[in-house]
Amino acid sequence: MTMPRKILLWALLGYLAAAGSGCAARQPDVLDQILEAGTMTVLVPENAGAYAYLESDGITWNGSEIQLAQAVADRAGVDMEVRALPKGRLLEGITLGEGHIAIGRIASNDSLPYNYTVSQSYGSGRIYAVTPRGVLFPTANALENRTVGVTDQLSENALLAVHQIQGVTVNTYPDINLVEDTLVKGLICAYLCYEDQAFALANVDSLQAQNVAVGGKESYVIIGPRGADSLMAQANQVITERRPAKPAPEAER
Repeated sequence: MTMPRKILLWALLGYLAAAGSGCAARQPDVLDQILEAGTMTVLVPENAGAYAYLESDGITWNGSEIQLAQAVADRAGVDMEVRALPKGRLLEGITLGEGHIAIGRIASNDSLPYNYTVSQSYGSGRIYAVTPRGVLFPTANALENRTVGVTDQLSENALLAVHQIQGVTVNTYPDINLVEDTLVKGLICAYLCYEDQAFALANVDSLQAQNVAVGGKESYVIIGPRGADSLMAQANQVITERRPAKPAPEAER
């Protein structure tokens, strides 16, 4: 008995759909792709200061976040390639497949896991305000209706918190070369940045640095695309191993 053509067509479409889904299920995860290529590509922000910087030879990358990413590559047994992007493009770069992971003081938030694979926190930090000596802005309210400068390295969370200050005008600086003169001339009332820039500027006689209550304490994570669970598990192992051990309690006397 011959099967009607319509039934044959539906059977063929069902077979192709099942075969297609089977292929999708067998696609290698991100770690498999890295192992096959022999190289892990890490995206870092431009102008990241002590966290990620290019040595004077123009080839070698260094910094605390570079060292962390290198430890992840070493655990996987592959080489590491570094690509620098504007800070605001790190997440987009991962989405577009420009890198396998991104690191660069990316602040953890509830929405990240919906779109990316996220590591556990590898560090934390606060926002500092650099001001002329003797000028204090300890709270966000003290910055209302004023002009402030911000580093282009601020996390999305922190930048959003700054823009929520009533009447604030925000000027962004890609580096700190012009900050001292801008502050002394009163063109901005404070420069908001992370501790590496804050401490560097605080060494200038005319400036000081202080914690400022904008955005609260941040926790920083590594991100990868969906399908990077195996890679992120290795990153988490590296983070755990590098975390300082808690001091043992003193023995009871």
